[in-house]
Amino acid sequence: LSCGQNVINNARKYAFLENAVWLFVVLRSDKSKLVKVLLAKNCLSEKLEKNSQSNLHCGSIIHFSSMDAYAASENGLLKGLNFGSNSFVNLSEISNPSAAEPVDYLHWLTDEDGAPTLLLCTCRDGRLRIYKTGDKSWNEFFHLKSGHGRVKGLCSLDENVIVLCRESGDLIILNAEREEEVKVNVGPEISRMRQNQFNHNVVATGGKENDLKLWSLSEPQMPLFSAKNVRNDFLDLRVPVWIRDIAFVSENILATCTAYGQIRSYDTRCGQRRPVVDFHWFEDSSFTAMTNHEDNKIIAGDTRGRVGLFDLRAKVKLVHNFKGFNGGVTSLQCHETLPYVISSSIDRFVRVHELETKKMLYKVYCKSRINHVILNKNGCSFSSALHADKNSPTVDEVDDESSDTYDSESESTGSGDSDVMPFNNQTDYVSHSSKQD
Repeated sequence: LSCGQNVINNARKYAFLENAVWLFVVLRSDKSKLVKVLLAKNCLSEKLEKNSQSNLHCGSIIHFSSMDAYAASENGLLKGLNFGSNSFVNLSEISNPSAAEPVDYLHWLTDEDGAPTLLLCTCRDGRLRIYKTGDKSWNEFFHLKSGHGRVKGLCSLDENVIVLCRESGDLIILNAEREEEVKVNVGPEISRMRQNQFNHNVVATGGKENDLKLWSLSEPQMPLFSAKNVRNDFLDLRVPVWIRDIAFVSENILATCTAYGQIRSYDTRCGQRRPVVDFHWFEDSSFTAMTNHEDNKIIAGDTRGRVGLFDLRAKVKLVHNFKGFNGGVTSLQCHETLPYVISSSIDRFVRVHELETKKMLYKVYCKSRINHVILNKNGCSFSSALHADKNSPTVDEVDDESSDTYDSESESTGSGDSDVMPFNNQTDYVSHSSKQD
């Protein structure tokens, strides 16, 4: 709904509103009837009636003044997410989205004024594109000539120097102004490259049978640190290595999660190449994503949709786990200042959880699989959306109280073409193979 922030705030007080709006969208009903229903329940003020009539376009793209997060999808679309209305907008200029051109990774760049308004997107075919959040336009940035496979990590030193790593093991330092590429081989089958947020000149890499290494971007010929595998198991067999994600806890301490269910922590100051912390969560865990949270705390998710908060210093490592996932986790990120974590999974939902209470506050159905999700660094409405109404129910509470309004018949009636998806019982969407948007 583009009826103004007041409408969104008022709408969240009525449990019936999202069902009513989505019902009118699916059935392509008269817009005036919907406005009358909302007016009858005091959801819209008389002043906004005329504005609502002109702005409620069923089945068309609805633009929000500010996005809370951005998501890179498997079919090549960049999606802008608004948690206040639990909906998304397709921002890509693609008429026929295809799984052959997915967007792998997102990263913020600063403009001439130093504001993070440029969103760098990496495509599977090697194209780097920039989405300008100010004027909502696209620019072609660069086309990579080196490496192949997915982009497994993306960072920057400034607005002109971009660093990325591809699945083939090519660490590429790109100077866009000079159109130069410096390529360094960091080993095959890379699963993640992560920049040290405490020292931007250092990156870490790891992958399948490619243990953790730290590299200096100024002198990338030799690694600064190369991890050593743990000792053989109780059968004296070698423990396999497959690092899936990396998180820097501090400038000298970093953690990794593996495809075999281990979480490990390394301290580069102590002179020990083996991990100082090594533990399992579940025996059948296969971790896919990780992010840091405060000192010595990390959040990790696996292929079974289990996400947990871990304290690396505590004897009992697991602090608590987060619920509500129906598929493997693909991306995790903590808010820089607020106690919230955003996640995406293969069930096509993007979720927001509160770190302390474990409650799921928001979830947005994106209609296609999400490879990477990133929060809006401008912070325009994220905090206001979360604190707009402290008395409003959380997503967990709404799901428990609401009935399954949209069955498969009503879902097929809508043909899956609308760009606005309110949250609902997630099993309705996961159980049906709908057309990707």
